[in-house]
Amino acid sequence: MTSASHEDDKAPGSVPALDIGQVESIHEARARRWQRWGRPGVVFLLLSAIAVIPCNEVSKGVCTLSAIRYSYVKAPFAAIVKRVLVRTGNQVKRDQPLIILDDRELRANLQAARARQTRARAELRLANRRATESAIKLARAELKAAHIAVATTRARCRRLRNLVNKGVLAQTQLDACDNEIAQLRTAVVEKQADLINVARKVTPQEIAGAKAILRAADAEVTHLLEKISRLELRSSMTGVVITERVDELVGRRVPPGHELLQIIDDSEFEARVDFPVVDIPLIAEGATIRLTTTGHVRREIFAKIADVAAEAAKDGKTLTVIAKLTNDYRDLRHGMNLDAETIVRETTVIGRIFHFFMRMLSEAHLI
Repeated sequence: MTSASHEDDKAPGSVPALDIGQVESIHEARARRWQRWGRPGVVFLLLSAIAVIPCNEVSKGVCTLSAIRYSYVKAPFAAIVKRVLVRTGNQVKRDQPLIILDDRELRANLQAARARQTRARAELRLANRRATESAIKLARAELKAAHIAVATTRARCRRLRNLVNKGVLAQTQLDACDNEIAQLRTAVVEKQADLINVARKVTPQEIAGAKAILRAADAEVTHLLEKISRLELRSSMTGVVITERVDELVGRRVPPGHELLQIIDDSEFEARVDFPVVDIPLIAEGATIRLTTTGHVRREIFAKIADVAAEAAKDGKTLTVIAKLTNDYRDLRHGMNLDAETIVRETTVIGRIFHFFMRMLSEAHLI
């Protein structure tokens, strides 16, 4: 009765009941299938999803700032630096005095040149006076006057000598008269020489020589005066003095053309960034470049790439990119180093990984 009732309870097509061993074996089979195919499949799906995430490939480099406009204050000629009127970091204006050179040597040379100029003029006048009727008469008259002066002074000296012999006058007055006679006799000799020179006929070559000597003396005086007017060296632009240890210039003798000071315009700089060679074809003019200061206060500066210069660095692995930026906050300096980066392309994570390995192989010269 009971067994018959149980057989009647089984519906047609029903699944027979499983014992505990069969259930455990099914679970173990499912676990093995998951470990073999499920877990790696999930990892693959996750990695595939991450690989296609869009991202930007960035090229990084080292940047050095350099002034776009600058000028040098150079020595116009060999001279000694007398004073330096500015210090490193000082703001200067156009035409502001910066350095004063010593003038003592130039003024001594100028005095000697003017003496030579005076002698050259006198010699030219003498050459032009020669062999003229009036010049000969004048020279004879001057010689006659010199003889008369000697005769008159000699007579006066004789009277003084008589008085000195009588004890009326002191010997010093007679000595003074004798000295005067000696000077007058020297003047007579000079006047005789002048008469001989005037009476001698001058040649065209002598006139030309005297004029050439005078022209050379005039040119020397003019040149020295022009040098003296340039002893105060001024700035040719508005900017900042960046030369170090300017105080050491005082007292030094510098050759012509020696660079004494460097002045830069700190309102605008040129950023020269060394990027890897493999990135250069991907960097275009006009692209944005981000510069980051490396000091205690970090600041980001954005600039546009102005030129991709074909300047290879010493290591041969980088090329120079030039960007221009303004110094709005006045915290940038000539020669300052900054970190730089720019977006070279839009890609995905897998693309960025691929390009990374390609760059490594290129730098290792394996491809």
